[in-house]
Amino acid sequence: MNKFGLHTKAETADILRISIATLDRRITDGSIEYFKVGWQVLFNDEQIQNYLSNCKNGSRKRRTHKNAKPIAA
Repeated sequence: MNKFGLHTKAETADILRISIATLDRRITDGSIEYFKVGWQVLFNDEQIQNYLSNCKNGSRKRRTHKNAKPIAA
């Protein structure tokens, strides 16, 4: 964390215990908010906490494969 309380992608992925590639996917699908300063993507504690809250509530967007078929009950 830098002096402004912002975390890099690597630090955020470590906090969330996910890979940087997974974090990139969460950024792309809009699951986690972020700041972009020049070329650097940064996250504050509130954005990380909001992401975790959304995951606990099950409100994170779920995508299925285009060829996925529903499971018969």
